[in-house]
Amino acid sequence: MLKFAPSVFAVEKNYIIIAVTERPAIVTVEVQGVVYQDAVAGVVCSMGNIRKIAVPQAALNTAGGYTVTVQNVIERKTYFPEFETPVCKSFAFYPLPTNRAIRAYMLADTHNRFDEPVAAAKKFGVMDLLLLNGDIVDPCYSEEKVSQMYALTGELTKGGIPIIYARGNHDMRGCYAERLSLHTPNVNNGYYYTTQLGNLWMLVLDCGEDKIDDIPEYYGTVNCHPYRLQQTEFLKRLIGNASQEYAAPGITHRLVLCHIPFNLKYPDNNQGETAVYAEWNRLLREYVHPDLLLFGHEHEFAVCRPGDPQDLFGLPCTAAVGSRINEKTWGGTGLLLEPTQITATFTESLTQTKQSFTVKMPNCNK
Repeated sequence: MLKFAPSVFAVEKNYIIIAVTERPAIVTVEVQGVVYQDAVAGVVCSMGNIRKIAVPQAALNTAGGYTVTVQNVIERKTYFPEFETPVCKSFAFYPLPTNRAIRAYMLADTHNRFDEPVAAAKKFGVMDLLLLNGDIVDPCYSEEKVSQMYALTGELTKGGIPIIYARGNHDMRGCYAERLSLHTPNVNNGYYYTTQLGNLWMLVLDCGEDKIDDIPEYYGTVNCHPYRLQQTEFLKRLIGNASQEYAAPGITHRLVLCHIPFNLKYPDNNQGETAVYAEWNRLLREYVHPDLLLFGHEHEFAVCRPGDPQDLFGLPCTAAVGSRINEKTWGGTGLLLEPTQITATFTESLTQTKQSFTVKMPNCNK
């Protein structure tokens, strides 16, 4: 049986449907008569309780729904393995609308919390898209710990709307972090990619840790500098393929999702990342022309515009730091994407107070 409702993540041209089961099981997803499985080089996966199944976006968008089949393992023998009777459940799916404004909500820095983020998100109201912007798992020390993220996404989406995931620095801490990519959406084990949903183009980047690689507290367990350089080259390839990416026909909104704000210089980061982040900002500013950058990490609500004191590297557009966290409350960011503007609204779990700002859209189809 499913433990939570599935989570449908958008990655490149696919949806990655993640299903968490009560027990180890084989899981399939059927879309319009086509069956998709979690398999590795011809071997169908059944170990553990998290299954990750890729489905073409076009197929699920057209179908408007899918059926998940769970078959619990009795004993996976080498020959004649034994399984329980399959259990099926169907879910409606709603692709991002193209004929009205888009409502999205961003969660960042939930740090294993459940009730407060759910309450803050529900204060924003109905959503078409959920954005997970890092530090959801903290620390990453087991598959069970990772699965808690899908309790949150399952509760908020009921398996029916797209989700976009960016990894945070706390998600990469812990003895199980090296296996996180097995259970989360990514591209070739990297948490940087693009996806197009209707008229929305999204770029996901990943700064990795917020400290230098050789800091004693990590004792040789992180190596983020080369990983960031890979993303610089990724951005250059992206620009070379602009007509199929951010400049593709029909794209009206361009957002960038990254956990750590790369417009800031962190005092304990002296590893040359100033040059790396300056280059990221330059490439985005001169070529991509995003409409809004979405960050977390700072545990506060903040807005930074090009030229502000916090803008150390020449921001390409307005940036929102959109998570507030303390012992009693948690807050996130709601987005209303309209044809000529984006309105961001900060909502908190324990207060009715809402802060908003609006970004005009001069960059559409630039």
